[in-house]
Amino acid sequence: MSIPLTQGSASPGSALASSSTSIISSFLSPDLRFIRGPWKMSFRSVRSGEPYCSWICLAQPGRSSILLLLRSAVMAVRRSGDRKGVGLPFIGPMARTGGLKWDGRSRRVRGEPMASVDWRHIPTVLYPQEILDKAFSRASKQSDLVEDPDKYHRVRKQMDRMVQSAADVISTTLLKWVSRWPSLNSLSEFDQALIDAAVGNDEYRKTLGTIQWAAEQVRKIAGETQRKILRLRSIEGFHDARRHAYGRFSSILDQISPQILWLGEARNILRELPSLDSAEPCIVVAGAPNVGKSALITALSSGEPEVASYPFTTKQLHLGHFEHRRRAYQMVDTPGLLDRPMVERNRIEMQAIAALEHTGDVLLFLVDATEGSTSPLNEQEHLLTEVRQLMSERPMIVIHSKSDILENPPEGAETLISAQTGEGLEELRTRLIETIGADEIIDPLSLPENWHRNEE
Repeated sequence: MSIPLTQGSASPGSALASSSTSIISSFLSPDLRFIRGPWKMSFRSVRSGEPYCSWICLAQPGRSSILLLLRSAVMAVRRSGDRKGVGLPFIGPMARTGGLKWDGRSRRVRGEPMASVDWRHIPTVLYPQEILDKAFSRASKQSDLVEDPDKYHRVRKQMDRMVQSAADVISTTLLKWVSRWPSLNSLSEFDQALIDAAVGNDEYRKTLGTIQWAAEQVRKIAGETQRKILRLRSIEGFHDARRHAYGRFSSILDQISPQILWLGEARNILRELPSLDSAEPCIVVAGAPNVGKSALITALSSGEPEVASYPFTTKQLHLGHFEHRRRAYQMVDTPGLLDRPMVERNRIEMQAIAALEHTGDVLLFLVDATEGSTSPLNEQEHLLTEVRQLMSERPMIVIHSKSDILENPPEGAETLISAQTGEGLEELRTRLIETIGADEIIDPLSLPENWHRNEE
């Protein structure tokens, strides 16, 4: 492809100095930056330093021939999962506007990058009639913008624009839901387990797939109607074609009305779920009921812990965090999961426990050996044995809580803490950081080991 430049705007050997550079730069920002050279300009990731693509500028006075050499394949559907448009290489800037949060560090922390979900940013789901009212109102305003002294041509342009405008509003609204609701394949196993327990993964996939189908049908109908309007030769025929298209739009939305209503109800449920950042270390707090898990999270947290609903139990979930060297360490308790024998759990709960094994970096198990404990010490020890077997791939720290009222510490108790007095909390915090090892500073511009760059 050739891009003509004004005489003197690009000297021999210089990189692009036209507005196209700023357009591309703004599209790729903030995840990519330019690396300039005498004859080559390349895009490099700010985080990893790996090149996405590069071109060679063969500059000539008054004209520059630009040869785009894509060095890395654009994997547009690499992790798209159930639908199109998710999993693009530039998902970072795009996803942050729609509930998804992408952090390149998750590749180093977990081995595979996962998107974290903030369910509170999921867009509002309109009723079908609200979508139609919005679309037809916008279309009526568009028709007023058409100016043509000839009535025949004016009406034809008006009907064409009204059909296109209504279809754009409907399809854009539906596709916005599809794109801004996270793909299950891009989520961590823990988030997938939460969705499955709350609304059902199969229904989730089916609903979003149906809504995307409806958006495509609306666009298809609009295209057919516009081609029909071009073939018609009467003003009344133009109006009939527009009314017929409106009727088909309404029929499509009526057909998917159950899916739209389900999506609205699911949004209200999912907004109450906790949100874990897969790019940050996570500490899973376990133990028998009433051993002080929530109190410990409150005492260690730098702020007020978040209280969220939990689909596996009627109890509420406490999610807190503390910071060390500008890194957030998440803490989450496990009500209804890791607080009773395994034989009492159903399939969904076991699925959530398996997901916790992949989510948590370290397991913190609390034991209450005081006389007022609601769970006998032997039952807590049996639960500890079961949890240790289930979470065998994760490091575990066993601590004894309520040390301020513990008269006779059990034999072998190494770590004693008290959420009320603060005893042992700083030592526990330091031990957690050392166990996770997540305070290692990683240069985001460093190249992966054994990665070779071809500069030819």
